[in-house]
Amino acid sequence: MDKPNLATDPYLGRLPLHALDLLIPALCAVNQEAANWTKTHESGMSELQNACCYIIPNAVQISLSIRELIRSGYLFSAKILIRSLVERVLVISVFQKKPEKIEKWLKTKGTNNKPSYAEMLESIEEFKRFSEIEGVDMITLIKGYIDDLHSVVHVDVLGLHQNTLLTSEGELRYLSGADHNNPLLADEVCQQTLIFITLLMSRIAQIFPEISARRAD
Repeated sequence: MDKPNLATDPYLGRLPLHALDLLIPALCAVNQEAANWTKTHESGMSELQNACCYIIPNAVQISLSIRELIRSGYLFSAKILIRSLVERVLVISVFQKKPEKIEKWLKTKGTNNKPSYAEMLESIEEFKRFSEIEGVDMITLIKGYIDDLHSVVHVDVLGLHQNTLLTSEGELRYLSGADHNNPLLADEVCQQTLIFITLLMSRIAQIFPEISARRAD
């Protein structure tokens, strides 16, 4: 077996990245099955399924882009993309619970046509069940993740401080290039991505149950 090439993929060997590398092919396979199914069932799809034909491929491509950014060491940029992934998964979840919102989303231009983040988080039943079982306030925890992602997307001082490097001389410097020596941030990026890819795959299975039934056969 060839040894991992740490020069071109510096965080290989980290457990969160390994988990991500196992999950991404499964995501691509489920997405392809959904795409194939929609080609033969276009006339009979629900409004929710139609809306997901716009959103799901977009979310899958973002997931793949995050992996490529990790590969090249652009962890700060990967965090910026995670927010876009999160928003797409949460919007799907709201539409699943409240399909009456889909028509407004399709007809209204701009950012005012999507649900608020508070409404998005409330739509995630998995978070609520986890909170009940484990005694952890998962909604508050995820909200903290999202607030952190907001800070890196916008010109927020706290967010900008995440794009720094501590030199061997003990100086803190802002990065304009790749970061190949920040395993903890790489782990964080992978873990956050894993949460929302898992949710995305769950939504695909719920919204296109025919695919889930075929995979179970």
